[in-house]
Amino acid sequence: MEVFAHKKAIPEHLLGKPFGERGLTLVREELAGGAGLCRAELARRVCVRLNWRSAGGADQRMRARVGLLRLQRGGWIALPAPRTTNGNGQPLARARPVGLPPRPVSLRADLVPGLFLQLVNQPDLSAIYHLQS
Repeated sequence: MEVFAHKKAIPEHLLGKPFGERGLTLVREELAGGAGLCRAELARRVCVRLNWRSAGGADQRMRARVGLLRLQRGGWIALPAPRTTNGNGQPLARARPVGLPPRPVSLRADLVPGLFLQLVNQPDLSAIYHLQS
């Protein structure tokens, strides 16, 4: 287990639930005993160990995942690397500009006075003139 140097005190509450030194010890034990497990399985095990349950008795796995991320960002634990880049398994899509779709222009360049065309063959410069898809 990697130990992090940080100045913050261990949170006494994590996401509205009592936590403190005991909670951190339980989380670290699950991380140490769960080598090779994904973050989702670790979150499930943390729910069981810390008794994080909803009023209906279901594990509060999302609460545990958020809590684990906060503990990692605070420097108290080290989580395994995420298996995917986002939760829905889809590639990251860039937002398109809002507005009308571009209309194709059809005319001869020599008929437009003052028009100057220059070939842009450098990727960083051509990105300025193309919409990212």
